[in-house]
Amino acid sequence: HIKICEGHDLKKMDAVGKSDPYVTLRLKSQEKRQAVKTEVMSRTIDPIWNQEFDIIASDPNDTLIINMYDEDIKNDDKMMDTLEFPVSTWQIGAPVDRKEIDLTFRKKPAGKLIIEDSAFQA
Repeated sequence: HIKICEGHDLKKMDAVGKSDPYVTLRLKSQEKRQAVKTEVMSRTIDPIWNQEFDIIASDPNDTLIINMYDEDIKNDDKMMDTLEFPVSTWQIGAPVDRKEIDLTFRKKPAGKLIIEDSAFQA
């Protein structure tokens, strides 16, 4: 169970000094088209999503992949480097874990992403 909470001081991707960020999540074993995504937050570098997703992983060796993009008419530019979390790092029944992740893009600071995660057996 993953909750994409919010972002802070994200990389400015638009000419007007803002961004239209959204986050995608998928398992490494899935095709890119199977990714789930948050809503697009228009013209902000401090988005608040508070959106929750249940990702079902049957292989403990799989990896959760998180990406953030800027919605753009021309093409979707990545706003950060790919985040990867091995499924095996989540313990079934452990309390919710809040993570404040320092983002980078091409080895430069790109803001923070705050997520909460927990694992449970289906």
